[in-house]
Amino acid sequence: MMLLLSEFVRLSLREWYMAPLSLWAAVFGAGSLARWVDTRYMWKRLLVLLFVVVLLSGGQIWRDLRQPGRYWFQSDQLAAARWITAHTPPDAVIGSWTAGIYGYFSHRQVINLDGVVNWDAIAAYRACRLYDYMYTKQVSWVVDFDQFVGDFTYLFGINPVDFLIPRKTFEMADGPFGDLVVYEFKR
Repeated sequence: MMLLLSEFVRLSLREWYMAPLSLWAAVFGAGSLARWVDTRYMWKRLLVLLFVVVLLSGGQIWRDLRQPGRYWFQSDQLAAARWITAHTPPDAVIGSWTAGIYGYFSHRQVINLDGVVNWDAIAAYRACRLYDYMYTKQVSWVVDFDQFVGDFTYLFGINPVDFLIPRKTFEMADGPFGDLVVYEFKR
């Protein structure tokens, strides 16, 4: 449910989250269809048809994800991950709402702040105590689009200007989320 809510709030479908669900949809969809079909062999045909549709849609998702430029900002996220590797200590803890690329390429511990897979972050959001959560998790750097920091100001519990110091900005011409910024987290 949190996954679907996240997709709705962000108004952007990220296929890599939804692809595993298509298999379950095919299985349960085929089972439901089988109950409604009267003939003994018709449900098998429908099951095969549904399986083929899911397979084709999975192939479409795979093809779309491999297209260069689909998510044009990811090259800047990769540049930010490399900057983090070069300019932060190996034991640095990084916080991000879009943690995937940073977690894989920065070779640092990265804490996902978006709450999709992080129940502790969800609890911090509900209490509007994101600063305390990040402090407890020993976050020393935050990297993400500056719009996210602005949009989530009320969730921190204190003004982020008081503890997030911009150290590197990757300008995003016409970017929908503002510039990509690496912040130092001051305690």
